[in-house]
Amino acid sequence: MPFVLFCAYSRDAMNQNAAAEGGAGTSAPQRVQQSLAEPSASQPAASVPDHELLCRIGGGSYGDVWLAKNAVGTLRAVKVVHRKSFDRDEHFEREFRGLQKFEPLSRSHEGFVDVLQLGRNDQAGYFYYVMELADGAEMTNAEIRNPKEAQNPNSEAADAPETIQASSFGLPSSFEIRHSDFYTPRTLRHDLKQRGRLPLADCLQIGRALADALAHLHAQGLVHRDIKPSNIIFVNGAPKLADIGLVTSIDDAHSLVGTVGYIPPEGPGSPQADIYSFGKVLYEAAFGKDRQEFPQLPAYLQSRPDHAGLLELNEVITKACESEPRRRYQSAGQMRADLDLLQRGKSIRRKRVAEQHLSIARKSSLVALPLALLIAGLPLVKTLHQRKSQNPEAQRLYELGRWHYNQLTDEGLLKAIDYMNRAIQVDSAYVPAYASLFEIYVWTVPGMSSKQKFEKERQIASKLMKIDPSLAAAHAALSWVKYGEQDWRGAEQEMRIALKLEPNYPIAHGILGYYLCLLGRAEEAQEHMKRVQELDPTSRIQATVASYPFLVERKYDQALEQLRRVLVLDKYFEQAHKWIAKIYESRGDYLAAIDEFEQNALRAGGDAARVRDEFQALREAYNNSGTRGYWLKVLDLHQADGTLSKQGPMSHAVLDRWNLAAIYARLDEKEQALDVLEQEYDRGEGNDWLRLDPGFENLRDEPRFKALLKRAGLER
Repeated sequence: MPFVLFCAYSRDAMNQNAAAEGGAGTSAPQRVQQSLAEPSASQPAASVPDHELLCRIGGGSYGDVWLAKNAVGTLRAVKVVHRKSFDRDEHFEREFRGLQKFEPLSRSHEGFVDVLQLGRNDQAGYFYYVMELADGAEMTNAEIRNPKEAQNPNSEAADAPETIQASSFGLPSSFEIRHSDFYTPRTLRHDLKQRGRLPLADCLQIGRALADALAHLHAQGLVHRDIKPSNIIFVNGAPKLADIGLVTSIDDAHSLVGTVGYIPPEGPGSPQADIYSFGKVLYEAAFGKDRQEFPQLPAYLQSRPDHAGLLELNEVITKACESEPRRRYQSAGQMRADLDLLQRGKSIRRKRVAEQHLSIARKSSLVALPLALLIAGLPLVKTLHQRKSQNPEAQRLYELGRWHYNQLTDEGLLKAIDYMNRAIQVDSAYVPAYASLFEIYVWTVPGMSSKQKFEKERQIASKLMKIDPSLAAAHAALSWVKYGEQDWRGAEQEMRIALKLEPNYPIAHGILGYYLCLLGRAEEAQEHMKRVQELDPTSRIQATVASYPFLVERKYDQALEQLRRVLVLDKYFEQAHKWIAKIYESRGDYLAAIDEFEQNALRAGGDAARVRDEFQALREAYNNSGTRGYWLKVLDLHQADGTLSKQGPMSHAVLDRWNLAAIYARLDEKEQALDVLEQEYDRGEGNDWLRLDPGFENLRDEPRFKALLKRAGLER
């Protein structure tokens, strides 16, 4: 069968890909369309040594891709790039330099298409490169197969049924050499057109393989500039980055190339831009939606059996596709590491929550963190009986708001607030939107003072009460507002009402138990802590807070036993490890405390060298000068934290673990400790943990400390 029929088919397939992606490469914001019919399939516009160009099978990025046969009959792909496609000679030369750098690199990683030959014809005005041929796309027509050799009309194998083997990626792939006049390359775009979306396992394996390839490319000072589904091909079932004609040195990546929807706001030409494009590719592969619809998730997502894993993958995708480069993965290696975590069944969402908690710890005192943890775990929406708006637009805005909230960034919080308010404008009685706003305002909202935030919390609690005063969540929210007013009696009363309305409301038991611990009523608190663990046995937060009654009574053995139960649920849970370390301090086992703190900080993702230096300094201080030397070094680190906090996440080890007043108390400098506490109350930032924090133990009998308890409303 003549090759002209094959060429006609290939043009149709390539045109469909171009339509799906809005074009291949662009040299300006508006893509310059290239005709797939020119040059003619029967009249190749270039000559490649030892190769016969058979038919044009694609185009874009300033050149044409041809199916070619080498001297021994093996089929290859050849790309020819013409000087006339460029406005300036220097741009043509830049592309060739990129190929020169990439050619030896291409064979150093399995995630790249192998470049087998590179050459140029300056007289005719073009350069070319020969590549391995992609697998053939899976066709319904039995005659359309992937040729790996030239046609042999005498071969009987052409009439034999083709065997499709499953690749290591779970995708069908032809591994046998076939003889046919028909061929179209198998790309990720083709797979998505055929299948709509890919299973989670395939997305993870493709993502890990190509993220690793990108990391290798970027490490050589090169960038791709046009990552998209049609530029990802499969060779023997394995995914590879193709269209490497756009690969160039980072320093040379000046021109605007790429494809609309995959280009980040700042433009292409950097490793972060490649990461953004790759994130959009994974979005399309995982959810079957166009990249222009990002960040919308499909309405049917909850019905998919792998929906939980897809939400975890979405955490990776959304970080890769952040609009600001500084908020994206700073390297493809970091992205690969998160994909590896998902592959091992770990939670990226849990990791991000931990990162947010660390951010809060840097902005506020040790006191604020567990309160925020409790509210972060507050299932307000869940306790609203999974209410959904009757208005689809309100529901859509709400889902977008939740997505942005889950980014756990300042920008994400502001966008979440905007979407929730817009949902309320559409449906003024949409309870989950109010509940989510209340949850958001518990965090540090950029540009909003504590007073402004508290007023928002008050308004939302009031609205929930007006919508449905019999709603347990409304009384829980109102209880929290009263707690913020230091109205302990009112806070306790509202939470007890919430429990009367919904006796099996886990978070109400947890927060009430927390209140009772702060008030010194540890025995009563234990009853609620026990109940919340019965109702919510998998909650790490509730299991951690269940240790507080023992901490109030300084029953450290029982507290440790409870915290170790938390580690059964999650052996790396940060808050449990932090409290274990603080208990070690209180028992005088400082070296064990340092080890615990250090490992916790390293797992949190701080600068490993700096974290180790900080804790090694603590070890040396303790070994040289004992307990006082330890606390003097802690004080030194705390006072230096204003500088350290500007250098990265390492410094959370100070603010998240040691309160300044508690440090002075540990040094037996009681008057200074009490001065700090009184100043905090004068500023309206009083410490509610006066009974809970073991660091204040030696202040309990001080008259000024007892006066503070009364001032805080913590004395019965």
